Amino acid sequence: MDEKVIVCPNCDGVNIETKKILTATGEINRYICIMCGYYTQDDFVYENKKTIDECLPRLYRDLCKLSKETELFWYPIIMDYSNLVILFPDGTNVDDWQWCVAPYEVIPKEERSKYPIQGKANEYHSHRVSLKHSQHYNKDNFISAMTFLNFLLKDTNWYEKSIFGRNL
Repeated sequence: MDEKVIVCPNCDGVNIETKKILTATGEINRYICIMCGYYTQDDFVYENKKTIDECLPRLYRDLCKLSKETELFWYPIIMDYSNLVILFPDGTNVDDWQWCVAPYEVIPKEERSKYPIQGKANEYHSHRVSLKHSQHYNKDNFISAMTFLNFLLKDTNWYEKSIFGRNL
């Protein structure tokens, strides 16, 4: 039996990486277009769109695409390697956005009380995203953003060598 080819509704690409992920309701497939950075998963269907959109900023909702073939909604991906680096769409609207790769920086101990962890009394974040040290890439250049992200992740010493990893 031939496997169905998944086509990205954003770029019409077929370079789709499929991953199985475990959710509260069971195992599902996640599909990531490695050409443009959009992704979907088996439960990104019309019945769930309102719930999904309630958790997302306006830009992500506006950038959403519907695949007519699969009837799945596709969104730009967020790749968050907590306390190291994050890749995400950054901008104000569908015409004015870019891919952003930003490192996390250590929050000085005396400032941590300004960053409480939601739902956890007397617990505070130790790191924050450093937008002033971010690198931006054109919205049509996801591959370059991924290349830079992978460079940072593979160079295991970049974090320790940078100002971001210093214990303040």
